[in-house]
Amino acid sequence: MVTVARDGSRWSFSGFGEPFEFEQLERYKARLIKKRLTPEVLCQYLADYGIPIEDSPDWGRAVLLEPLPLPWDV
Repeated sequence: MVTVARDGSRWSFSGFGEPFEFEQLERYKARLIKKRLTPEVLCQYLADYGIPIEDSPDWGRAVLLEPLPLPWDV
């Protein structure tokens, strides 16, 4: 599991558990957190894990995720 969070003004990055063989662990050491898990890397991870991101979506099974308001945004 990889977590990226922003609590206030700073970003944090953490990794837990046993990494998959396809994970590019060297990327997790990048100085800039935004370079550690890019959209391109995430798409590659999904493909390597067997999630068909290139296929047409099955909208009948789609789930919409929306962020909840944070206490300081209310």
